[in-house]
Amino acid sequence: MATEISYEEALKLFRGWKDRSCRVLIGFNSPAAFQGQFDGQIMVVDEGELVVESFGSKTNLNLSIQGCKFILPDVMGDGDAFADTELSLLLCFPNEVTCSIIAFSIPN
Repeated sequence: MATEISYEEALKLFRGWKDRSCRVLIGFNSPAAFQGQFDGQIMVVDEGELVVESFGSKTNLNLSIQGCKFILPDVMGDGDAFADTELSLLLCFPNEVTCSIIAFSIPN
């Protein structure tokens, strides 16, 4: 069963990933907006903002997280597929666009 976490819990989670230099993979899938993924490391966790910097190119992805819902989804299936991941989080924006964030437990 998926579990919604609070904004404060999400900030704590993001800050932990930042402090441990976790690699994060952000996947977007919204037919009306944007489809793709972004691979990088969290550089800024601030009230209302999350900044992820890509590896190598120094390109930033800035996400406004104020007003978002944060869901810890059930991860079912092949356990080996998620062996090097720390956690997966579903980020639901107020306009109903979503993205998934996977944090990898092995530092970069």
